[in-house]
Amino acid sequence: MCSLVFPLGDFCELAASVHFRAPLKSSLLLFFVQLEFLLLGTVLAACLRTKHFARFNLPDLGFIGLCIAAAFAQIWSLFGGLRPLSNIVLLLGAAGRALFRYRSLVEIVRGGVRETRWRNLILVLPLWLVGAFNALTNGFCYDGGLYHLAAVRWIWEYGAVPGLANLHGRLGFNSALSAVAALVGVPFGLRLGQEFVNPSLVILAGGVVSQGLFGKRSRLDDFPRTIYSLSLFAFLGGLIFSPCLPSPQPDVGGAALAILAAWYFREILFRSELTVQENTNLLFLCLSAAVLALQIKLSYLAPGIATTAIALPVVWLRFRRVSPVVFVGLWQERSCFHGFAVDMSRAGFPFFLLNLAD
Repeated sequence: MCSLVFPLGDFCELAASVHFRAPLKSSLLLFFVQLEFLLLGTVLAACLRTKHFARFNLPDLGFIGLCIAAAFAQIWSLFGGLRPLSNIVLLLGAAGRALFRYRSLVEIVRGGVRETRWRNLILVLPLWLVGAFNALTNGFCYDGGLYHLAAVRWIWEYGAVPGLANLHGRLGFNSALSAVAALVGVPFGLRLGQEFVNPSLVILAGGVVSQGLFGKRSRLDDFPRTIYSLSLFAFLGGLIFSPCLPSPQPDVGGAALAILAAWYFREILFRSELTVQENTNLLFLCLSAAVLALQIKLSYLAPGIATTAIALPVVWLRFRRVSPVVFVGLWQERSCFHGFAVDMSRAGFPFFLLNLAD
């Protein structure tokens, strides 16, 4: 049929090859980003005190890696632009740390493999494929051309500039998604970072939520958990088809992190049979998701405060142990500090006072 329409040789075969080559590269790039998050999360988990934490599954480790990447990118931006070495330095540092704690790292990976429900991850493949194709579409979403694309370019080239917010207040309070997008763009290029940051977050959230779809045993108690997981997975399905997915639009990334916080929050409230170490895991993950959602989109301030105000007392009242709650609380405060420091630097505080009236 193709030779009848196009008699000039292998034109159709060449067109088909080019057509599928770009989505294949897109899928591989998304895989590399997930692999980087997994490496960073595994390295951090190997450094945590094992007596306070249970084993994390692989999607949870990937989410921890995302938090590390966001914190690193924001701290790096205080000293200059993220190009051309930021992500390379981060990966080399993680690799060096992994070699230094090789045995702990292998134990964390083995535990993560055992804790992961691999059949559930099959449901993430449609998100992956749609995200790979959607990332190649037009990335000009609403407000993208006004400041989202420019914000990523600025932090990629210059970082946090003291006193910048004196030009306009909005310049002092950019989303943490801009820093993550700029980090992902090293060394692939700024445009790829802008286009692939939201698909990476949605796919990561899908992997985490998929772990609650089907329990290890067929029990009636798992039915409400499965329904809740399916409802959150449906929201992620809507995000992966969003026309704003291939742009650094914080509405998409913030919604994905809010879904993660909602998932972990439900686990804290209704999984009373879990051990203190497993509850510490959930508290650590839940508050990290709430903080990162807030750093990406300020609209999640009230849900983040409510989640913290409920989750911390629930875990403490369940076990009457102070150390896990204090540790997770301090981690949350440290995570908030990264974004606060970057915003204050842009505002020029305390050296250049920001005049909000201008």
